[in-house]
Order: sequence, then C-alpha cells, then structure tokens
Amino acid sequence: MKPFADEDVEIYIQSKVEQRHYLVSKAVEEVQKIIQQLTVEISDKATRFQAISNSGIHNENIKDQPALLAKWSAMLRGKRPFHSSIQVLAPSQFLITVPLRGLTGYRECQVRHWRYYTVHGAKLLSSVRDPEELHQWLEVEQFSKSHQQWHETDVNIEGDLVPAKVLIVFRELVEKSITSCNLSSKVTVLESFSSVVRVAVETSESQVEVELVPAVEIPTCWPEKARWPRCLKRWPSQEKVQCIKSLGFDLLARSNYHWQLCFSRAEHILMEGLDEDGGCRMKCFRVLRQMKEDVWCAGNKPVITAYHLQVLAPSQFLITVPLRGLTGYRECQVRHWRYYTVHGAKLLSSVRDPEELHQWLEVEQFSKSHQQWHETDVNIEGDLVPAKVLIVFRELVEKSITSCNLSSKVTVLESFSSVVRVAVETSESQVEVELVPAVEIPTCWPEKARWPRCLKRWPSQEKVQCIKSLGFDLLARSNYHWQLCFSRAEHILMEGLDEDGGCRMKCFRVLRQMKEDVWCAGNKPVITAYHLQTVLFWTCEKYPRTKDWRCFPEAFLRLVQKLHKCVSQHFLKHYFVKNTNLLKYTNTSDLDLVARKLAVFLENPVFCLD
Repeated sequence: MKPFADEDVEIYIQSKVEQRHYLVSKAVEEVQKIIQQLTVEISDKATRFQAISNSGIHNENIKDQPALLAKWSAMLRGKRPFHSSIQVLAPSQFLITVPLRGLTGYRECQVRHWRYYTVHGAKLLSSVRDPEELHQWLEVEQFSKSHQQWHETDVNIEGDLVPAKVLIVFRELVEKSITSCNLSSKVTVLESFSSVVRVAVETSESQVEVELVPAVEIPTCWPEKARWPRCLKRWPSQEKVQCIKSLGFDLLARSNYHWQLCFSRAEHILMEGLDEDGGCRMKCFRVLRQMKEDVWCAGNKPVITAYHLQVLAPSQFLITVPLRGLTGYRECQVRHWRYYTVHGAKLLSSVRDPEELHQWLEVEQFSKSHQQWHETDVNIEGDLVPAKVLIVFRELVEKSITSCNLSSKVTVLESFSSVVRVAVETSESQVEVELVPAVEIPTCWPEKARWPRCLKRWPSQEKVQCIKSLGFDLLARSNYHWQLCFSRAEHILMEGLDEDGGCRMKCFRVLRQMKEDVWCAGNKPVITAYHLQTVLFWTCEKYPRTKDWRCFPEAFLRLVQKLHKCVSQHFLKHYFVKNTNLLKYTNTSDLDLVARKLAVFLENPVFCLD
C-alpha cells in the first residue's frame, strides 16, 4: 500500500474536513435554534416534555440534586461546548433527544417477563417478544418519583411506559406546535412507517432530516447490561471510566414496546479526551469520517453495517445473519435417531449423527421461541432443520435483491448444497459471500468445547473467563446439523494477542500475506485465514512465554513449521473442539502442493516482495 504523505493529509483536512466542520457546525446551530423554539412550545403545552436546552446538566429532574450538578459541572469545565441532545449522524441527518419531565429516582430491578397487549391496549393470546440487548422494558414503578401524568392510559399500559404511545402523544404535540410557532415554512413532519417522529428542517444551506426522540435521562446509575469496561483492557484509564460511568445513560423512545439504551454523554467524554497523550486519534477519526461521507458511503442516509464479517480470503467472505425469536437456550440430551428427509418424507434408516463440530437443535431447547419457529417450513418433528431455514432464507435473499434494486451489484450463485452464496460487485473486483443464518447463544458455553486444556498457561484465566462468558453461535451450513461457531471468542483472543509486547500479530499478518501471495493464492484457497488463525492459537498455547515472541524471525519460522506440519499431515485440530479436523474434507492434492511450497520456503526463508 502506498504510504500517505503528511502534506497530502494536511491538504485534505484543510480542504475537506475543515469545510465539513464549518458547514455542520452552522447547520447544528440553525437546527438547534429552530428545534429549541419548537420544544419550548411543546413544553408549554404538555409538562411531560422539556425543551432540548434542558438536557444533560440542565435537566429539571436533577435541579434538586446539588451534589450531582456540582460533579457534572466540574467534569465538563474547560470542555468544548456540547449539545447533549444533538447527535450528527451525517451532515444532513440529525438525531435530537427531547428530555422527559417527571420521572426521577430510577432503579434497575427485575421486571416481569410476559406482556400480552398491543400498543393500542388490546389483549394478545401470545406474549410480546422480549427486548434485544440494547433495549429494555420500562415500568413506572422503577422510579421513586413519577408525575401522575405518567400513570395515564395515553402513555401507560399495565404499569409499563410504552414508547409507541409516548411517540403518538409527542407527534400530535409536534404537529400542533409547528403551526402555533409559525414554523410551517421551516419544519415539516415527515411520513413514517413506524412510530418514530421525523421532521425536515430548512437551513440556510440545505434541508436536514431530524429524528426527534423523547428520552428519559438517567444520570444516577449505570445499566447492568453495559458490562464495561471489558476485562484486561488498558484504555480508557480507570479514572476516565469512573468519570464516564458517573454520567449515567438515557432511555430513548424509538420502537413500539422497548426503550433503547443510549450513552451519548459517556461517548462525548470519551471523544473529548482522545488525544490527551498527544496522539492523532481525533485526526484519524475526522479523516475517516470524511472519506466515508465522500467516497465509501455517500448520500443523505448512509448505512454502514459490519455484520459479523469473516474474511476467509480477499475475495471470499462469510457473513452470519442473526436469527430472531429464539432465546433462553439450554444444552440438554436430545433424542438420537431421526427418520426424515429435509423435505419431511419418512426414512427407514436413521439420518447420520452429527460430527463433533455440529449438533441437532430442537426448538424445545429454548425457553422462549416465536411461533414461527414451530411452523413446518423450518421445523420437522420439533427439530429446527438448517436446510429448511436456508430454503426460506434463499427465497428472501432473491426477492430482496430485486426489491432493493441490487440486481446489478448482487447475484445469487448456484450451489450443489443448500448454502446461500452471492457474488457482490465492488469497485475493484467481485467478492463471493456466503450468507449464513445464525442462532446467537451468548448465555452459555457448549459442552463439546472442552477448553481450556489442563495445565495450559495461555490464555490467562481472566481471559478464559471473559471468553467463555461470550457464548457461541450455531450456524445453518448443512442439511440436518447446526455448526458450532466461536467468532466472538476468537475475536477476543486475537484482540489481546500482544498485550505483553510480543510479535504474534505481526507474525500472523506476514503469514497471511505470504499465503495469499505465494503458498496458496487464488480466489478460493484451500487454506483460508481461519486455518492460519487456528494454527496461531495452537502455537500461542504451546509457546505461552513472552520471550518466545520477542524475536520475529524465530517466532515466524516456528509458525510456518506448525502450518507445514498440519498441511503435510492433512490434519488441523479445531482450537475449541479439538476432535474436529478442519482439513478433513479438503482436497489432499491441493494440500500436498501447499506443503511443497512451504517446504521450499523453510529451506530458504525469503519473503516475496514482488
């Protein structure tokens, strides 16, 4: 890769980044004035809502807490002006939180599990789905003090504060206040398929789309769901962590039933102190953001998602697509014999048992499962059948490519099995992507993964506990059996490789580059980055001492020797489920060819610099 010239970076910052900063700051100032006027009017009409100028330290809910106000004032003293209610998602897309009044003394407690009502108050026979990790229920009883208005049926059902009902009330107030404030020429309420409130605001330069979000600001505690900071992490400092956690969090009304956790104050403090050591983190961030807006993801409504992406090779990706409606997994003894085909026909002899890295999956293994998972299009005799899930998923992929007008960029590839593979056209080349439905199980560690092994010093016990607390996934990649996947665990192992100052990651990167350039080139390599990562883990376990990873040439050759041994023997154990051979179904002739290339390199270790 051609290195950046400092002069080019400075020119780019002055011509693009500084210009963006000026335009966005101007837009924020104009939008803030208009929305402030609008929310003052709303606050006059309904005392449940405050003006946006009352967010954060100015919130009326904490005016009777002088100690908290003093602490916040001290923390924010000397910091740049901070519009705590405004988030700039893109130059023409803002999110503004509108603080709610009359809910104080929040306490986190065990709320009841089941809800049997619609957002309009009608009764349901089956319960409403549970909130996802970034969301939660909110009961009025969780506040030690609450105005009587929050107990009214226009926002409350069976003791729950229902975001959809709050948004209905709020939307009506917004529409009335636009008229009464004579803002019709500047602010227009936009149509929305959901209950969110979006308005278009005319500024002197352009139109800005603003989502107005009622927010319960909770400055007195840190949510249990936010298990931060993570173990063994040295950034940010402990002092900064204590400061951040003392700022609390918010709950935003952005969905029908569940309130979304928001950490805007914490994020602001993190961004404020990025370069206290004289680094260039903020400079990197601003250039990265500018490149995203100009080149990588331009447009008024940019969407960048990194969906559990595994890069197997430069033109071969695996992306998992999480499934919804299966929670409370428990590992239990499932029945042994199955006598059906994937199409539901009866068999006289049983289907083969799963291999070590695979398992059956019964819907009854989940304490909560949506009714859809009991339907015959994905379920046979109580089993969730991967092949049937993939058939449903393939149809949805094909329809969605058409409805999203992506036919010129995405093509569904033919496949001899039920896996879903697509070809994605990028600006440089075509990338083959396998899309894999995944059941994410963050609550337990599988019995098959008997790890860590006894008397092993790598990784540390603290890291092991952290990793096992992340759980695992089950991937739909075969006909009958679900494949165990440990991507979160592997990510944590890779993240902290060189905390002792070693060169493990450097060895891995050079190994991967040599594999792609010399030993195993091509679009569909027989040895992938995942195989190399597994070799690295086994080598780290065998050589746990810091001094083993001080000298790069020695450490790298040790890694290549381990790879050569695995490829030559056609045997590479999975790191977590060691009875699994990752090379079992790989073409042996291709492996032998790679082994010969590795042997040549080991005889005369020379890097290919062409």
